Amino acid sequence: MPDRTVPYLADHAAWAAEFERSFPGAPAGYRRFWRWVRLVGGEVYRIGGTLPSFPLERPADVRRSLRAVRPQLALAAPWLFATVGRVKQLLGARGSAEADALIDALLLDATGATASDCSAVQGGIALDLYRRGCQWVDGGTGALAMRLVRAIRSFGGEVRFAAGVARLVRERGGWTLVLDSGERVTARAVVANVPPAGLDLLLGRPPRIPKPGEAWGAFVLHLGIDASGLAPLHPFHQVVADTADLERAGANALVSIYPGRGARAHRWSISVSTHVQPAEFAVPPGQACGRRAELERQLLAAVRRVIPDVDRRILLLRSATPATYQRFTGRPGGFVGGLRQVPSVVALRAPSRRAGPQLWLAGDHTFPGQGTVGTALSGINAARDALEFLGKEPPL
Repeated sequence: MPDRTVPYLADHAAWAAEFERSFPGAPAGYRRFWRWVRLVGGEVYRIGGTLPSFPLERPADVRRSLRAVRPQLALAAPWLFATVGRVKQLLGARGSAEADALIDALLLDATGATASDCSAVQGGIALDLYRRGCQWVDGGTGALAMRLVRAIRSFGGEVRFAAGVARLVRERGGWTLVLDSGERVTARAVVANVPPAGLDLLLGRPPRIPKPGEAWGAFVLHLGIDASGLAPLHPFHQVVADTADLERAGANALVSIYPGRGARAHRWSISVSTHVQPAEFAVPPGQACGRRAELERQLLAAVRRVIPDVDRRILLLRSATPATYQRFTGRPGGFVGGLRQVPSVVALRAPSRRAGPQLWLAGDHTFPGQGTVGTALSGINAARDALEFLGKEPPL
């Protein structure tokens, strides 16, 4: 933060002590708030572990979700339609602008919303999830993708690279996928890992672009640096440059550090991201280039908070805008992270994954939202629907 560094610790007791040290004047209501986070966040985490199927649209959803029912569910139920801000108000967690900024920054990263708008149940799990430990996949998401590829092939599936889908055509008994090459592939069932707007384009319909304030885009700075002589650093840092306006692009940035290995241990990759409104880049090229350069400077300043002499170490610098995500990931408008997790779009009110006959959506745009854990559950739910349609017993 601008005037302090706060270690965000996994152990509940250690974090309570650290919060007291970092925010010595914060009222006692904040202690009550973190206890609420522990109780409600822990219960929501347990519910997620039962692999529920929301929203409840069919008997199968009810059957899958019944495993989550137990008396402790009462801890989370009253907060289903409340906001984190309301919880803080009820518990007296107010009066410290700095503590509020820390909570808002963490929520904005995990849910796309600050406390005043964030769903209480989603906020509870978002703030408590850190207690479960911060992890990464060795080798990055590329390694995770290749493990999935090998798993699909081991079960007799086929994986094609550089084979984009241009159109989806409804046919009797299923679908025809028209590839960019013109090849046509038939399927009885389709799971599409694209946002609703991307699916609209595949179906030949006008895309349903999120309205202003419903979703975010991202600006990401990628650096390759010479780390010779640098001591080992924690891989994750959240740099808050402006506590008064966290939603301003560049005011709140995530810095992730990936050291090289072996002979390349002195070569580090650094990824720095911040929330942006995609409309900021829906401007003439000259203005977009100026905005890109401005945000590169701001995010580089965030890296300096972690590595003060990073400028002289830079070997490679690249950046990605919402237009980058639109081009390379099939996300119209460049929106990422799904919808902001406000009470109107979570759990029982979540957007449906069922997009049509034998057609399902998976990804951060369906229940339960963004993040590796959330998108994995969305894929599990889509797969269960597809397998049941095909007359097969889902393994989960």
